[in-house]
Amino acid sequence: MPGALAVVSLALGSSVVGSLITQMINLLRERRRNRREATYLALRLATIFEKFAEDAVSMISDMANYENSGGTAGEYSGEVPVLGNLPDEREPWREIPIGLTSRVLGFEPYRRSVQAGIDSCFEMVGPDEGYPETRKQCVKLGRRALGIASDLRSRYRLPALEMEWDWVSTLNNARL
Repeated sequence: MPGALAVVSLALGSSVVGSLITQMINLLRERRRNRREATYLALRLATIFEKFAEDAVSMISDMANYENSGGTAGEYSGEVPVLGNLPDEREPWREIPIGLTSRVLGFEPYRRSVQAGIDSCFEMVGPDEGYPETRKQCVKLGRRALGIASDLRSRYRLPALEMEWDWVSTLNNARL
């Protein structure tokens, strides 16, 4: 009987160890899959925020062209750019660190409050104050968006942004 008990113990022990190894392998596969999905989400988010920053630079440049050409080129704007649509809740948002998620999700409400401030500036004091305020806020929001995109690229080791013209330097060197 002692031999049969040892065989049963060995069989049970082997199946427990085998089950643990299988669970660990499945857990590692799931973590790797979640990491890939989070990296893809981070890339999508980074490009959305980079597009916003590029749009902000375009508005800043249009306003500068208008001023420098005496109104024959470019145009003034009383609105900051609009942020592109963020991925929906079915995406692996929970895989993105909470600090970055907070900055991403908090950007649009902040942008709307900035726009409301610009609208009030136009109402209260007019275009002479409103246009410079719009320009200043485009610079600030563009830098903020670029910071979010940069942090996402850094955190997920994404390749650097490729661009045809160096609008990032234009944004970083813009005066407030």
